[in-house]
Amino acid sequence: MAKKLAETIASSSAHGISRAAASENKLLRVMWILLFLICLAVFLKSGINLVLKLQKSEMTKKYQLDQATFVLPDLYFCPINPYSGSYPFTLTKEEADLVNSRIKQLIDRFGELYDVPKSILFHAFLWTPLVQLSLPFDLLAKYLLVRKEESVQFAAITDDFVAHNVDVEAFYNYENLVCFRLILSDKLKKMIMNPGSTLKLRLSTDPYLAELNFTGHPIQPIADSNGNSVPFLEWHPYRYHEQLRTSGFTMLIVPPGAYPSLRFEESFHMSPGFEYSVQLKMTESTCSEELHDKFCLLETPPVEFMNSLSGKRERFNYSNAACYYRNVNVQVVDEIGCQLSQRPSFWEFRDYPHCNNMSEMTAATVKRMRKAGSGRRIELETLAQKYCKTRIPCSYPIYSTSYSFGKWPSAGSSILRYFAEYFNRTSVSKAEAPALARVSDIAKQLQMGDHSAHLEGIFHSYVSESMLSVQITIDSLLSPQVMLAWSYTFADLLADTGGLLGLYIGCSVLTVCEMFELVYICVSLLLKRRSAKRSSSRTGDQETAECDVGEKQALGGENAEEIELRS
Repeated sequence: MAKKLAETIASSSAHGISRAAASENKLLRVMWILLFLICLAVFLKSGINLVLKLQKSEMTKKYQLDQATFVLPDLYFCPINPYSGSYPFTLTKEEADLVNSRIKQLIDRFGELYDVPKSILFHAFLWTPLVQLSLPFDLLAKYLLVRKEESVQFAAITDDFVAHNVDVEAFYNYENLVCFRLILSDKLKKMIMNPGSTLKLRLSTDPYLAELNFTGHPIQPIADSNGNSVPFLEWHPYRYHEQLRTSGFTMLIVPPGAYPSLRFEESFHMSPGFEYSVQLKMTESTCSEELHDKFCLLETPPVEFMNSLSGKRERFNYSNAACYYRNVNVQVVDEIGCQLSQRPSFWEFRDYPHCNNMSEMTAATVKRMRKAGSGRRIELETLAQKYCKTRIPCSYPIYSTSYSFGKWPSAGSSILRYFAEYFNRTSVSKAEAPALARVSDIAKQLQMGDHSAHLEGIFHSYVSESMLSVQITIDSLLSPQVMLAWSYTFADLLADTGGLLGLYIGCSVLTVCEMFELVYICVSLLLKRRSAKRSSSRTGDQETAECDVGEKQALGGENAEEIELRS
């Protein structure tokens, strides 16, 4: 059998091992065997690296220019400071008492839930933001937050020097409290896609200016019994007073129909006193067929959220942000029994209280939150990111911007005329926009020429600290496409393995067939040897049986003669 195996290996197409088997010189045979083993070790090492490369599951991107049609995104404008600097200072006594009594109730509620003495409330962690986040949304929207009528002074698409007004609505949410969403009809969407069309907006941050002399009843500060307090002008649900020095808007560029998330979507900051020229760009990201239902989702059902103000159901398209927020919420609800504050509210969790919302939560909820700790929340967010990484839509747009800016507006007669005639061009009442009403009256006095330098300074302060302008255009109607695919596949592994076999061992597909032939020869030889052993054992048994019969016959004859003699 060994001789037959040696002959088969010697005739193999794998030259290294065949030379080792065919060589009659022992020294050459040893040399070829060592060389073959070295090449085999190098092959195994390279093969292991290829397998590890396959296990990494890295992605590659292939770019193709002008392959996708531009799709207009949803545009949101979110004030960095969501609290109004004008309307809360015009409240009646009844309105101010309603807000102040609610704030006092929440301060008392904080001490009860967290078991903190009122004398040290100011030093409790997240005390001031918790009070703000626990205020009912209808109260916030009605009395404290910036308003569309004050913040969005102009929104239109200009085409051939004709302005077509664009509707704007307030979007209330737990992430930024309030944003302003542009509502574009199909006609306006087609219009802005035309070359030369521009979407123009004039926005106001609605800051507080003491010189405007509002005479309403004040909002009381959030204070403890030791006199530590945070006045209304320093309120912000997520920022400290030092961070509020930066004012302006965040422009949020969201895929059509998706939930607007400051954390996930493309955005940039705009400051008052400037005019911005923004060009929108899009790249379509698609996944190759091999990634479908493994790395991405072909079917993406809509996601149902709960409107923060009305409590009604709202539907948004599936997105990475929706996947992340829902997955985190599912885990937090399962472990703690409440849904996250400062995050979108999902319709399916509408019956659960919001964590850290003292108007909804109980002492048992606080106890479970403390037991879980902040570290557990970070773990859940990490798990959600990992989960949603392989559940992206198989095709979705990615937006980016290029922009330039310059000082705006100039303090000339045009801006005076704009404010002086503002309420003649709009349906907004002066009660809905008290700061604009004061500035409009000042502009009329400045136009008459009979005014003091102080009055002119008030006007310029409002314009420079509040106003900003945005002009938005489409960069190109055709956008590049990015194809996502595995950087290394199983087919690549087979091809590279075949190359390594040929390079280091000299093997090929024929060698694989020869290996099957070798196995067949080995099995045949073993079967023949086993059958030969069986046949030889049978022959030996027959000879033994014949000898036993002869001996018995001989013994039988001797016994007969003895019987005759005895008789």
